[in-house]
Amino acid sequence: MQTSADPAVLAAVFQPELDAVIWGRQVPAQWMTEMQLLTEAPQSVCIEGTLEEVQRGLLRRQGEAGWLPFILEDIAQNAAMASAFGVSVHQRLRVVPVMDEESSFVVSVGACCLLCCYGAGRVEWISGQIPGECLVSSTESFAIILTGGGGPMMADTILRYRFQKDGPTPALALAIEVF
Repeated sequence: MQTSADPAVLAAVFQPELDAVIWGRQVPAQWMTEMQLLTEAPQSVCIEGTLEEVQRGLLRRQGEAGWLPFILEDIAQNAAMASAFGVSVHQRLRVVPVMDEESSFVVSVGACCLLCCYGAGRVEWISGQIPGECLVSSTESFAIILTGGGGPMMADTILRYRFQKDGPTPALALAIEVF
């Protein structure tokens, strides 16, 4: 695992000893302000297909309740970035409102995967093992987690990510798998 506020950290995902990289990006403060003003969470969406099909599916959400323009634009850009890092245009994109305390996703390690939590929430995962204990790592809101497949040692492994909601402000979980 490697973490940085510099987006150049994303290129490190191809290093075989790393299972994931985290870009702790700084987004405009207005993003959180607009998320706090949401009165209705958007509907869940799952789109599978080429990058073009995914982006067209996102465009169809414009104007629907809860879909803020900056979120749709950022998700579309993240889909393009995931395709570039995954060296494929075929992907499965899921966006789910985190309605209760937590929501979880299961992703296969064999695929390049991008995860992000928009709004008042974070992404959590098990980051190591100590006998009898679980170590949980987490990101801040809007951070990008990018996995590059994990190398041959992690083939056929399943990773579980948990999206944790912090307070009453809406949170959206994004998971993009490229294969």
